[in-house]
Amino acid sequence: AALPRDVVFNKAAPSVKYLHRKLKDGDFYFFFNEGESNQELEATLSGHGEVTLWDPLTAEITPMKNVARKSGSSTLQLSIPGHGTQYLLINSSK
Repeated sequence: AALPRDVVFNKAAPSVKYLHRKLKDGDFYFFFNEGESNQELEATLSGHGEVTLWDPLTAEITPMKNVARKSGSSTLQLSIPGHGTQYLLINSSK
């Protein structure tokens, strides 16, 4: 039996890789795009709660809008530039 996937994209995105870490009160995701082209993806992530986008260069934390939550998962839009990264936190205590 296959394990459930913790990230599902709406289309193939072989250049996009990710790391997922479970935290005490949520889930942390680090996405990175190894390709030259920008990636616009709908992603369904394991975890539900308030989703925030973290910018490691400016220390800015921005709540993500238009997040659909359903049975332990969150679906949202990701925009990852070529050779760029995205850091997301899903805070399940909120």
